[in-house]
Amino acid sequence: MRLRNTLSAALHRWLGNWPHRSPVDGLGEMRLFSLADLPLMLALSPRIYTETARTLAAFRRNLTDRRWAGLQGVYSRDYMWGYAYLLFFWARYCGALPQVIEYPDRILPAEMFLRYVCEIDNFIDDADTRAFWHGSPERLKLVPRAKVVLDELLQRLVRSSATLQSCRAVAALIADFRQRSFSVIVHPDAAHDGPQPAIIRHKEATVGRLMRTWSLILARSYQVEEGLAQRASDVIFDAGMALQVIDDLSDAVVDYREGVANLFLGVVRERPDDWRLLCAQLGQSDDAYLSWLWVRQNIPRSYAAAIALRESYLDRLLGQGQAPGSSRTAELLDEIIHVIRRLGYVNS
Repeated sequence: MRLRNTLSAALHRWLGNWPHRSPVDGLGEMRLFSLADLPLMLALSPRIYTETARTLAAFRRNLTDRRWAGLQGVYSRDYMWGYAYLLFFWARYCGALPQVIEYPDRILPAEMFLRYVCEIDNFIDDADTRAFWHGSPERLKLVPRAKVVLDELLQRLVRSSATLQSCRAVAALIADFRQRSFSVIVHPDAAHDGPQPAIIRHKEATVGRLMRTWSLILARSYQVEEGLAQRASDVIFDAGMALQVIDDLSDAVVDYREGVANLFLGVVRERPDDWRLLCAQLGQSDDAYLSWLWVRQNIPRSYAAAIALRESYLDRLLGQGQAPGSSRTAELLDEIIHVIRRLGYVNS
C-alpha cells in the first residue's frame, strides 16, 4: 500500500506539471486535443472532456475575433480547459448554451474581468509593491497591466452585440466588485494569520465574490432571467469556493512561505499539535509541494477537516438541485460535484 501511494504521488506530481509545459493559447486558438490534457481528461472523465472540446469547436465557429486579453495570459492550459468546462456548465445551467455558441463574443467581458482581477492579484503577490497598495483600495485601480485589460474590456463591451442596458449593468457589476472586494484585498494581514473563520470570510469576499460577479456578468451579457441569474451565481459561488479549497491544498507550501491566506493552513492552525508538526515538516523541506501521504499519516484530523470544508460547499450545491421539478438541474449539479471531487482526488 505504501509503495502504491508513493508511486501514485510521484506520478501525480509529474502529470500535474505536464500541462504547464505546453504553450498556452486562449479559447479562440487553443488546440482542441493534446497529450498534455491526459491528467485533466482523467479528472473530468473522457466523456466530459470530449463534450467540452466539441462545444468549444462550435463556440469558435462564430467568433469574430480569436484574440483578446483573456485568461491565457495568466492561466496554464489545464486551467484554460477547466475554465472552458465551467463556462459551458454555466451556459447549460442557465439554458443559454445555444446563445453562447451563436454569440460567443459576449463572453469576453466576463473572461476579461477575471483576467483583470488576476493581474491585480499578481501585482499584490509581488512583495516589492506592498508599500504602494497596502491599505489603499483606490490604488489597485492604478495597477498598469490591470488597467490595460480593463480599458480593453470596456471598449469591447461598447462594441459588442449586447444592449446598452446590458453594457451598463456589466459596468455596474465591475464597479461593485471593485468597491466591495478591493477593501478586503488590501488588508491581507487580517486573514493569513487569523483563525479559520476569518480566512473563510476573506476567501468568500474575494474568490467567492469574484466567481459570483463573473456569473452575473455572463447573465447580463446573455439577458438571463433575474431569478435564474441569481441561482446560477449561487451555484458558481459554491463551486468556486470548493475549487479554492482544492487550490489551497495545492498551494500550501508556497502560501506558507509567502504568508498568504490559505484555507488549508487555516484549518491546520486550529489544531496546535498539527500546526507544530506541519511547520516542522515545511521548515526542513525544500520541496515546492506538500506530500499528501505525509499529511494523511501525520495530521489526519486536519486533512479530514479540509475535505469536510470542501464538502460543505458541495453539500450546498447538492441542496440547490433538490427543488421539485428540477431533475435537469439536479443532473447538472451532480455532474459538477463529481468533477470537483475527482479534481480534488487528482490534486491530493
